[in-house]
Amino acid sequence: MHFLFLSRTFESTTMKKEILFCYLFLVGGFLKAQIPDWSTSIAPLFYANCTSCHNPNGIGHFSLLTYNNAILYAPTIRNVVEFRKMPPWPANPEYRHFKDEALLDSLEIIAILAWIDNGLPLGDTSLAPPIPSYAIGGSLLDTIHHTIQIPPYTIPTNARCIIILRFTPDFKIQFM
Repeated sequence: MHFLFLSRTFESTTMKKEILFCYLFLVGGFLKAQIPDWSTSIAPLFYANCTSCHNPNGIGHFSLLTYNNAILYAPTIRNVVEFRKMPPWPANPEYRHFKDEALLDSLEIIAILAWIDNGLPLGDTSLAPPIPSYAIGGSLLDTIHHTIQIPPYTIPTNARCIIILRFTPDFKIQFM
């Protein structure tokens, strides 16, 4: 509100730029003092949003359960988080939101990028949350009501595979 008032009051573009610079300098100085660390900021964030797939038994290509694992992949993490490729969520969040959608909000993205850009600080490990455990071949669903066996087959190189499942009209799929 104050910034809008100032932008209307000052006619000079130079003065507007100076005010914006001062504002960003002050905010940037405050944020610099709040550098996220693994133990209190990043581990809880990864455990809540990433490690269900990125664990030794998960479908992610690498584990993010430990600090040592995460720092190995910092450049990759930075890229996929900054460009919102991870967590994978093809639905457009600007159109509609869904229950249990896999999205990082802007503050979470800023925290991850700040952690990486500021040297990947570990922090006080006594404050870190416990590392979650995941069952081998486990499901993220609470209850599995029905499983389907598909006969073995080979997908040709450079081909797309579409599996068509036929169910009775009264069969409803809640999760997949």
